[in-house]
Amino acid sequence: MAKYTKEELAEIAKQHKLLLELLLKKTGTKRKDIIELAEQQFIVANLDVLTQSEKRMFSKLVLQ
Repeated sequence: MAKYTKEELAEIAKQHKLLLELLLKKTGTKRKDIIELAEQQFIVANLDVLTQSEKRMFSKLVLQ
């Protein structure tokens, strides 16, 4: 991995934030929408760690 100076890391973080803000604005997406999507993806990706009895605890959700 490339080594960056403190200033370079700060610039990368700044550009990342600006890019995210621009994309949110241009797409009409809200931050909370991204968080909800990430939560859903996390749940789906990790369903295999649940037992069948644990899955039954969430009977209102579709867990396969």
